[in-house]
Amino acid sequence: MKKPQSRIELLTSFFPELQKFSDRGDREKVVKFSAATVGAILADHIFQFDKGFKQFGKGVLLLQLHNKRADYLPIQLLEEDLEDSRVIGHTEVGDMYQKVIDKVESFNFNNGVLIVITDDTSMELFILDRENPAASVQAMLEEFA
Repeated sequence: MKKPQSRIELLTSFFPELQKFSDRGDREKVVKFSAATVGAILADHIFQFDKGFKQFGKGVLLLQLHNKRADYLPIQLLEEDLEDSRVIGHTEVGDMYQKVIDKVESFNFNNGVLIVITDDTSMELFILDRENPAASVQAMLEEFA
């Protein structure tokens, strides 16, 4: 298994332009622009989430990196997937679905949205703050600058 990337390696893989500038002022400009870009993308994900929430009720926005898709999954579908994973004996997958369902059931959707990011091998649950969805990325970018 590949070693996880450090925060700096992760940032430079998504924002390679950060390495091009040695001047602090130039890097700070790139950080501001990159943070604004991330904020716009995340705001779009929040919009997609809100459309699904309005139509289907509580759930998560599923970002499928391997398929380049985003779909809203209401809690009912998550519960069906949980049951399916248990029936076929995928306990690790079932445990993750249970974690997601527990969070959906207890989450305050006025403050944020729930995003599940998945690829061919894993899935992770993230919370996006409605007020400043790019805050954590922005903090990492500023740390780099």
